[in-house]
Amino acid sequence: MNKALNLAGARFPGTDWRGAVLNGANFTYTFLKGVNFAHVVMNNARFREAIAEHADFSHAVLNEADFRDAKLRHAVFCHAVMNGADLRGAELADANFEGAILNNANVQGVDLSRVFNLSKATVNGLRFDDSTIFPSGFEIADKHR
Repeated sequence: MNKALNLAGARFPGTDWRGAVLNGANFTYTFLKGVNFAHVVMNNARFREAIAEHADFSHAVLNEADFRDAKLRHAVFCHAVMNGADLRGAELADANFEGAILNNANVQGVDLSRVFNLSKATVNGLRFDDSTIFPSGFEIADKHR
């Protein structure tokens, strides 16, 4: 039986996790500034209230990941697969989502006005509410309130 990694509350600034498989890992309240999570598989991982500013999640697999209330300013999610990810309350200013897949992701209450390349991401079934702020001119055909 595989037990998920529990690193809640730990500090790993600048750590290189590139290519690791960390399904179900718990990074809640963890300090991850500048961490390299490129090409990591982390389905169902928890990053609730983590500080992951300037972290690189490029090409990571983050389906159903919990990023609620996480600080993700300047994070890179280019080509990340984030189906069903929960980003409610996350701080995403200057984060880059070019080529990311965010189908059925939850962005309720999220300020996306300063996110880069959201228009170049796949966002079918995006869940949002009246407090969600989209980038100027951003249009999406399949949004769910």
